[in-house]
Amino acid sequence: MINKFTQMVLQSEHVNDREHLTPRAKQFQKSLKKVHRKLPGPMPDRYNVTVSHSHQFIWFRVAKVGTRTTLTTLRESDATLALEHSSNLIIPDWLAPNYTRVAFVRHPIERFVSAWQNRVMRANAYDFDDETRDRMRDLSNFINWFSEQDPQTCDRHLRLQARLIPEKGLDLLGRMETFEEDLDQFLRMVSLTRETKHHRNQSKKAKPELASADHQRLAEIYAEDLERFGYAA
Repeated sequence: MINKFTQMVLQSEHVNDREHLTPRAKQFQKSLKKVHRKLPGPMPDRYNVTVSHSHQFIWFRVAKVGTRTTLTTLRESDATLALEHSSNLIIPDWLAPNYTRVAFVRHPIERFVSAWQNRVMRANAYDFDDETRDRMRDLSNFINWFSEQDPQTCDRHLRLQARLIPEKGLDLLGRMETFEEDLDQFLRMVSLTRETKHHRNQSKKAKPELASADHQRLAEIYAEDLERFGYAA
């Protein structure tokens, strides 16, 4: 019964749809939000997930941690993706009890710098005006801007990884440092294989050196990630 319910409330309108939930799945999310608003304490974290019922897994996506490579690999696999690229969903601990739950993490400061290179230097993802964007090309200035955002709810590329991954119930926590091996382990756990290895995006440009004060500021902002995932500041 619980598996049928899981399939009903974690389902997109069409097979391998990126975002759009079925009406029942949307209603489930609305009901969860309504219930939690009446309860004391903060609202639960919302997750970006890729779900397969055919191979019974939930991948909690963390932006800037091999997501493109992982999603491409899953698209080319035998798995049917009931939710391919859905975002901001509440996933209760009791939902999908038999499903394999996986996530991948990265050193938070390296992830932040990668996000800055991708979303500021290569694009203008935050819609800065020309003058502001010129200033944001200086990493210290971008850190100044980011220090005024809420790292628990901000853009997913900069958000605390601890807010994008459940604290309990993971079957595998992979890491960028061992990404290929961990991705293969994930696939083995859900009885999938890959024919082609897709290399994750890596900038060929030299990584900028952070001033000690900037490094310290980021370490303070991402303290929860550093502690929870065992990274040194």
